[in-house]
Amino acid sequence: MGHLSSMFSGLARSLSLKKGKNSSGCKCNVREAAEAMAKEAKRNDLILRTSGTVNVDGSNNLASVFSKRGQKGVNQDCCIVWEEFGCQQDMMFCGIFDGHGQWGHFVAKRIRETMPPSLLCNWQETLLAQTSLDPDLKELDLESDKKYDQRFNIWKHSYIKTCAAVDQELEQDRKINSFYSGTTGLTIVRQGDLIVLSNVGDSRAVLGTTLEDGSLVAVQLTVDFKPNLPEEAERITQRNGRVFSLDDETGVYRLWLPYEESPGLAMSRAFGDYCVKDFGLISEPEVTHRIITSRDQFVVLATDGVWDVISNEEAVEIVGSTAEREKCAKRLVECAAAAWKKKRRGYAMDDISAICLFFHSSSSLSQQEQCFGLTAETLVDKAMELDHIGGTFGGNRKPTPFLCLVMKMLQIQPEKEIVIEFIKNDDYKYVRVLGAFYLRITGSDTDVYQYLEPLYNDYRKLRSKLADGRFSLTHVDELIDELLTKDYSCDIAMPRIKKRWTLESLGLLEPRKSALEEDFEEEEEKEENDQLNGVHDEGHDKEYYRGRSPERERDRDRRRDRDRYRDRDYDREYDRDRDYDRERGRGRERDRNRDRDRDRDRYRLRDEKDYGCDRERDRDRDREWDVRERERRDRDRGRRRSDSRSPGSREHRDRDGGDHRKRHARSISPRKRDGPDDGTREEPRKKKEKKEKKADGTDHPDPEIAEANRVRASLGLKPLNV
Repeated sequence: MGHLSSMFSGLARSLSLKKGKNSSGCKCNVREAAEAMAKEAKRNDLILRTSGTVNVDGSNNLASVFSKRGQKGVNQDCCIVWEEFGCQQDMMFCGIFDGHGQWGHFVAKRIRETMPPSLLCNWQETLLAQTSLDPDLKELDLESDKKYDQRFNIWKHSYIKTCAAVDQELEQDRKINSFYSGTTGLTIVRQGDLIVLSNVGDSRAVLGTTLEDGSLVAVQLTVDFKPNLPEEAERITQRNGRVFSLDDETGVYRLWLPYEESPGLAMSRAFGDYCVKDFGLISEPEVTHRIITSRDQFVVLATDGVWDVISNEEAVEIVGSTAEREKCAKRLVECAAAAWKKKRRGYAMDDISAICLFFHSSSSLSQQEQCFGLTAETLVDKAMELDHIGGTFGGNRKPTPFLCLVMKMLQIQPEKEIVIEFIKNDDYKYVRVLGAFYLRITGSDTDVYQYLEPLYNDYRKLRSKLADGRFSLTHVDELIDELLTKDYSCDIAMPRIKKRWTLESLGLLEPRKSALEEDFEEEEEKEENDQLNGVHDEGHDKEYYRGRSPERERDRDRRRDRDRYRDRDYDREYDRDRDYDRERGRGRERDRNRDRDRDRDRYRLRDEKDYGCDRERDRDRDREWDVRERERRDRDRGRRRSDSRSPGSREHRDRDGGDHRKRHARSISPRKRDGPDDGTREEPRKKKEKKEKKADGTDHPDPEIAEANRVRASLGLKPLNV
């Protein structure tokens, strides 16, 4: 944008300013024109109010937006991105709003819709006022450094008027109850190389910029307006408001009414919340600016749901390491959601929203297009713009600018002298590396070793782009070593080359000399010259010093004694180590024998214990079997006694001839059956049977007595002992 008059190109299409109109009618027409621009931009897909991406063809701006609902109910965060803000191709507006309270989501959406048109109106009015005071302002070049401050002052005045106006309109709106509800507002306007930020609340803007060594760092651009900040707390206290933290929220300071524990706001500036507007809460924005340089990569606008769990450095690293810019906001929000589950376990997750605005277009495709018409003469200018090396990156494997230039060199095939000039260039390290890489691919074996080995002495840092899009640091000598020793470099398969010793044996390459060898030779020559100069000063005979020098003899003796003492100390230490190893080996042997004896004793005791347990178990089993056998014999004895007393059973037994006892005899136990066959176990039974027969008296030799005993036995009387 070269002149001030070009700023009015968008407004002029829908607004004609006339000097005779009054100020109120002018304001009304300007507001209508701004709203008409917003509708037209929405139809042209230049306004984004949901999660997505805004990237207009031909624009360097790229905005990625993503929002995620928390665990507290409806999502009260909302965002807006307006490309070609005010119909200006070099302007862009981004805003993020975090509502709170019962009607917070309605308040946030209302501010999102009314703030951009109102800002356009106030910016246009302020610009007209400045030009009316200074008519020569139209002819000045606004791109000069002297006009950045004046452009910022115009935006600052416009922002202050806009925030006051939208807050007043919100209070008069009867459709939304904003007495106990409100929202924060963080917006940014980019106009060429100038970015202007306006912050009302505790949302935050962080810039991602690179240092000289290529590392990406974070720079915070706004201040989180919390009630415990000294200036904010002083204002709240002067207006009878209270600032303190609850017992269950240590470190979380809130804004309270004088005599009530309400509403408990965690910010000191917000739109709405008219219940505490008289007690320290304000909607005045803090407006800052920054001039974008080539090192500034992107800016992150996010609500407190992100910054409560993620630091500025972590956010910049997450966005900078994302291969696809369109997904960087989503990845940042997902990382914040995961951090909530890990760091704030037990707390309800807040709503999380983020906007990532990139200042420069992606270089991969443009680099290929720009390399299309390069020649050997113009290749140097393009190589001087390199700021990193690498192969391919991202999910769809995009080539880096370094790799694009290598492919272009393979296409145009520059002369060998040009490539050697690239390698010998000390001012631009990436130009040197580009020439070395090309020579490694296309050069002969001797040329590769001849021109690349001297680069081992270059220790400057290089930025290398990894496959996932992140950057890492390396050095020139490390890259040269990779080219000479590895099969792959920057995702390119290197041609095979012969080993250095093979080329030396063939006489094609001279033996390699160390870079310190010349220094050693110079030092030796210097020492010899000093010694010769010292000899002439003392005036001694030259022949004497040619033969044997006293100083040399002393040095030789000293070195010999030192070597002798060193060898003797070495032998002593060797003997001591050998004795120590021998003693340690003996100790280990003793420990092994002791462990073996202890294990043997433990096993023997365990076997003896197990054997004793088995023997005791067998003894108990035998004792139990004897008891059962005794009880069984007692039952058999009682049964036989009862059978002998009944007459019917006695006649039946006599008729069967004793077969009844044999038939009804109890079976012999397997333990008894397996015993010896010598009849020793049957003898006690026979003796008992004999004793039982004598006790009964029925087997008396005298038939009459035997008959009488049988009668007495049937009657239950004792037998006759005659």
